[in-house]
Amino acid sequence: MMKEDAEKKDIWKALDTVSYSAKLGEHAGRSDQMFYKHLQEGIEHNDPDKIYEFIEACERGCGLASDELVTKLFQKAYEEDPERLCKTLAEKNSIVAYWIFLTTSCDTNMILSFTKMDVPYAYFYYECARILMKRVRTEVQCEEGVVAAVKKISVLDLSLWERWLRKNEYNMLWQKLVFRVLENVSCEALRIYAQTIQLDMMTKRGELGIITQAFMDLQETSGNVLGSISSLIWDRWCLMIEEKKRMFVFLKEICITAYTNLVLTAFQDSLSGKEEWKSYLLKYGEIFNQDMYDWYESETKMCSIFFYDVTQIYYILFVGQRCEFIEVDDSICRCIRNIKTFIDRYDFFWEKDDGQKGKLENVLNTITWM
Repeated sequence: MMKEDAEKKDIWKALDTVSYSAKLGEHAGRSDQMFYKHLQEGIEHNDPDKIYEFIEACERGCGLASDELVTKLFQKAYEEDPERLCKTLAEKNSIVAYWIFLTTSCDTNMILSFTKMDVPYAYFYYECARILMKRVRTEVQCEEGVVAAVKKISVLDLSLWERWLRKNEYNMLWQKLVFRVLENVSCEALRIYAQTIQLDMMTKRGELGIITQAFMDLQETSGNVLGSISSLIWDRWCLMIEEKKRMFVFLKEICITAYTNLVLTAFQDSLSGKEEWKSYLLKYGEIFNQDMYDWYESETKMCSIFFYDVTQIYYILFVGQRCEFIEVDDSICRCIRNIKTFIDRYDFFWEKDDGQKGKLENVLNTITWM
């Protein structure tokens, strides 16, 4: 027994002495020198962005080589006491140490188990989540680990939570998981989510389908988890449209983004009822009217303004139909007639029409005949 105890002590003593070093080769190229310099600056100034520039450059290159003896040491420690190993590794309190040891010395099951344990080091969970995200394609069980780790990040460090959202927003693997994480985060973390996401994210590579399905799954399983941030999302959307109009950002179709379903639901949730919905329709109908009578220095700029206004009207009408808010009166009839007039007048703006114009006209005609 004494020998066995001594061996156990040797494992933990050895773990305490395990260290790493990052050295630049004698003939390193200019880019390698730059990334190495960023690593040194990142460590000195506690700047995770610069540290991750180095890490991601290494991962794009030759990556890390594992050390068989260190790997066996970690495996023995894990078999002896998984929670102690998690705590020992987390207490190194170093992004680079987390990256090196989790990548080279811990298998997927070990990292998954770490995400279920509690340590007060947000960057430890960040690196667990980042590594597991890379393994999701080949190991499905990694999804649960990513969800668990990112939830812990949102509790421990809201600024790091925001960084995770920004850095992974365009990652299609994360898009499948994001709403599962949002089910169990704080109101403040939800607000940061609403303030961080790029509501105008385009829908290349199938993001619309992925995010839409994930959002629908959330709605079915957890009800209105995002209700507390609906007004924030809708307000941001409206401000974004106004800013794009002011800058004449080019648009030649109704603006459908990866977050369209989220924006529509946010608008719906922010409404108090039929009267408020009506006020939005009349407001944006009047804006459309005014914009179409303004002077523009080019047809291209006018076309962009046209589609930003039509986008808002399209979204408002969609919610009105879905929620059965539409009750036709004289003011709504006048508004709809004006909208139809401009859509007919500038029919040539619809160069790219995948059915949007027809759908909008059908809604307008339905309201006219109510």
